Amino acid sequence: NSFFGFVSAYFSQRNRLEEENRSLSDELAVARLAVPREESLKKENDALRALLGRMPKGERGILAEVILRPPSSPYDTIVLDTGEDAGISIGDRVNAGGFLVGEITRTDSTSSVLTLWSQSGRYFDVFIGEKFSGRAEGYGGGSFYIRAPRDTNIAEGDIVTAPELGSALLGTVESLVRDEKNPFADVYVQSPLRLRTIRFVEIIKSN
Repeated sequence: NSFFGFVSAYFSQRNRLEEENRSLSDELAVARLAVPREESLKKENDALRALLGRMPKGERGILAEVILRPPSSPYDTIVLDTGEDAGISIGDRVNAGGFLVGEITRTDSTSSVLTLWSQSGRYFDVFIGEKFSGRAEGYGGGSFYIRAPRDTNIAEGDIVTAPELGSALLGTVESLVRDEKNPFADVYVQSPLRLRTIRFVEIIKSN
């Protein structure tokens, strides 16, 4: 009897220790997950603060989160998690990271589609500082193409703005291609914002 009592106590103690060990392991796993989650929340909070801080006073709009981007969405479009229920409508312009990047082209009650200025087939009148004024064509992926006279004093890094978009910054000159046989230069402009990093945008009402 004494022997079997000892065995029973032994296994009971072992089971209790195993249960405590599992409980501690679960708590440790939760704690480990909490660290990256806290870091993620901090980054998200910093991104929101940066976005709201860059908006001009009086132009605060509707905050939306990106839920789909290329290649999951059609090229040069971004799907947002906010729609007509929040007051968003077609034609509203969109700010991301302090830059106007496009406009709302489709919306339903709970989502909307942002089409970027850089979408192929879109054209804008632009200025490159005081050096050049002409037309820019959307080239995809946040980039634009400009055909300018070869002898125009355009240089890499020059700022490109679009007066019809309220002098919004389209980007900066990233590269130029000049050929002595061609009277024109090919000017390639890139938005300073990397589209794959966009988490949140702010939608500016058109009226």
